[in-house]
Amino acid sequence: MSMDERENISFRQIRALMALRESDGDDPDKNWRGFVFRRRCSSFFRAAVRVAPLLLAVVLAAGIFYLPPRTSALEGDSLPYLTTSAPAGHMAACVLPDGTEVKLNANSKLTYPALFGDERKVYLEGEAFFDVTSDKSCPFIVSTDKLEVKALGTKFNISDYKNDNFVVSLLEGSVFLYQDGMEETGLYLNPNEQLVESEGGYVKKMFVQDPAMWVNGFYSFNNNTMEYILSKLELYYDVRIVVLNGPLLNKTYTGKFRQTDGAREILRIMSRIYPFTVREDESSNTIYIQ
Repeated sequence: MSMDERENISFRQIRALMALRESDGDDPDKNWRGFVFRRRCSSFFRAAVRVAPLLLAVVLAAGIFYLPPRTSALEGDSLPYLTTSAPAGHMAACVLPDGTEVKLNANSKLTYPALFGDERKVYLEGEAFFDVTSDKSCPFIVSTDKLEVKALGTKFNISDYKNDNFVVSLLEGSVFLYQDGMEETGLYLNPNEQLVESEGGYVKKMFVQDPAMWVNGFYSFNNNTMEYILSKLELYYDVRIVVLNGPLLNKTYTGKFRQTDGAREILRIMSRIYPFTVREDESSNTIYIQ
């Protein structure tokens, strides 16, 4: 653009502003403030349009595996309760009113009050990892269908899926476990110990592999049956797996996989140990093994 053209445009802009200030029948100051407001809005929206694609890319990249928690409010007797859930095939994370950080594994739900009172009590279905904020005057309690888990400030993992054994694994600090209303018969766990449901009772033992490896993007299996592993893959990846060769279900397997591998790739790797074929029917979201 030449110098003459730029001067001509500037002259027309000045004339337009002068006309705005001097228009008959209107408040000049009001017109002027409206013009400035529109200019600022226009600049804001132009900037938003430029930035929006970048923000969208960042959000999509961050949401590859973790989803924003599904949160809903439940009215209690005096205080509203919130529920954060992770659907099958995904995980979620949330921060509780006291600063405690919770990560939920697939197909899990956590219910907790909007504010804590004399105790910090939450309700878990499924699996979650807790990094509890320390408060010796206000115990933190996770209530499940099987046991109550009380902690003051610690890190632990609870797995309480339906049709699966209940497991509590302690990574740091100390937790106290007991049945609701029977606190006098409870027991403590020390770091690297876990309580596992077994044959109608509970067994306390040491663990070697990190039970919360899923938090860091891995799924691990340690001498587990194929039947158990397939049930976990169905849960983690929201897929149906059908075994056409029954004896495969009794085979055992030990291994670690990246969550991003997906169910089909994990099965392909496992087939190197126990040969079988994998066929996927995308229309019914079903994987067949034979």
